[in-house]
Amino acid sequence: MLVATAGERRRAGSGWWDLMGVGVAISIVGAALAQVASTPGGIVAIAGAALVLVAATLGFPPGE
Repeated sequence: MLVATAGERRRAGSGWWDLMGVGVAISIVGAALAQVASTPGGIVAIAGAALVLVAATLGFPPGE
C-alpha cells in the first residue's frame, strides 16, 4: 500500500503518508528483532502496525 500511495505524498495535507512510512519501517525492524528476541520484537512490530493503521485511517477516511 505504501508504494501504491507514494504519489499522494506531494499533495498538501498528506502528512499521513510519512506516518505510514515510519510505521512500515518500525514494523520491519520489529519483525527482524523478533527473530532474536520474540517479545520485544513483537511489541515493536505491534507499535509499527498501530502507526500504519492510524495513517491509513487518516489517509483513507470511510466517508470518501
